[in-house]
Amino acid sequence: MKLLAFLALILLSSFLEPQKRIVNVPSGEVVELRFSAEESTEVTIHNLLNSTLQVQVQQDSNREFVKGFGLDQNSKEMIWVESDEILILKNDSEKTIEVSYEKSTDGSKEDQQSDGVNLTFHNGSMVSIPLFIPGVMNPNLNPKSNSSVTLKYGQRVYFKEKGKQYLLFEVDQNFINGDILEIQDLIKDRKKQLGL
Repeated sequence: MKLLAFLALILLSSFLEPQKRIVNVPSGEVVELRFSAEESTEVTIHNLLNSTLQVQVQQDSNREFVKGFGLDQNSKEMIWVESDEILILKNDSEKTIEVSYEKSTDGSKEDQQSDGVNLTFHNGSMVSIPLFIPGVMNPNLNPKSNSSVTLKYGQRVYFKEKGKQYLLFEVDQNFINGDILEIQDLIKDRKKQLGL
């Protein structure tokens, strides 16, 4: 009887706790991940190897692009995948990339945003833009792409220039939910301010 109770407890905990999974994305290949058909899923992705992984969310019905970013080596990022969307992991490098991901449907997107703001980083340039967001992620914004992120008030965002990091902005009450930030323009203006 005790053994049955123990096994039931293990089974129950496997449903309650987010489960970390490992997936290998071969060179030049694409891996598609589908989650809950009833609710939004929070997915934390961790690129475990030395090459940049391309991450996209697309509409499942028509493959329309929703958002995306480049995930640098040994970087983590959380992304929301809605019930009618799929997560795409693409490897443009010459080596297989090992990725771990953890999913959770606990809480709601709105709950996660209550002490912060939901922003879209738009890279309108023709080159990738690496950013550094301490304690959150180190996204590599693909050319002509959008990346959605929820940041807490007080969070600092840095850009890189010639191997050094410089403050791009700090999230404050002037940012509004749904703001689209033209990252290449913000960096250009900031470089002028800093005399770079």
